[in-house]
Amino acid sequence: MFRAIDFVFIVQVVLSLLTIVFAYDLISGEKESGTLRLMLANAVPRTQYIAAKIAGAWLGLMIPLIIPMLIGVLLPMVFNIPFAGDDWLRLGKLTGYSMLYLTAFLCLGVLFSTLTHRSAMSFLTLLVFWIAMVLVVPRGGMMIASRCAGTLRQRDREPEGRLCARTPERVFRGAVRNRSRAGRAPRKV
Repeated sequence: MFRAIDFVFIVQVVLSLLTIVFAYDLISGEKESGTLRLMLANAVPRTQYIAAKIAGAWLGLMIPLIIPMLIGVLLPMVFNIPFAGDDWLRLGKLTGYSMLYLTAFLCLGVLFSTLTHRSAMSFLTLLVFWIAMVLVVPRGGMMIASRCAGTLRQRDREPEGRLCARTPERVFRGAVRNRSRAGRAPRKV
């Protein structure tokens, strides 16, 4: 069901699930305990309150992301493994995209926590959303893409046994070639 445990897997599955656990009761938990009403009775603006909740949870989530990244950067330096400028750029992009991915899940968690009145309902809704977005949609997308593009099957092998890619262009050329061999001219589109 899951592939090898690597950085992408940890961010996509483990840390996003941890984000949901952090965020599911940020607002709805306060509603249930009655502290939200007390907090908003003071002169605290709602946007500032929600922004502070998001910032606190975000800092708590970035620590498990940044510490392994720093260790991963320091180990090649200790063992004198050279990093080119392009490698640093890729590492920066990977870190930035990971932070953006977790921030999106955190904001969705706060949204669902705000829209629901009970923490349990918020958690279940977020869990169903997480399963759909992390497990179902990527695998469904791969299945649809493999059906649309065609996969390498036995009939896609060249006579020498090498695999050939069945691109739409090759399929079209083969169809045109087969029609002209049959004595019919191909139709113009």
